[in-house]
Amino acid sequence: MTTPEYNEWRIRRINDNVPKSSHECTRAEEDLDSLKTDYKKLRLSMKTAGLGKTSEQWRKEIQEEKNKADE
Repeated sequence: MTTPEYNEWRIRRINDNVPKSSHECTRAEEDLDSLKTDYKKLRLSMKTAGLGKTSEQWRKEIQEEKNKADE
């Protein structure tokens, strides 16, 4: 047998476990979309500036410059 106080506590406890509204999920998705956009802009600017090269590409470019300097 349960007391009325326990039942009230239990109901509140169960309601506390209800997932948050979808509004909060929407906000997180907007934040994620914003981060993705910023990341894409950063990658594009790095590529434009020539900073997005792999180490192999850098080695090749350095070797080419050394070859030019030697000539």
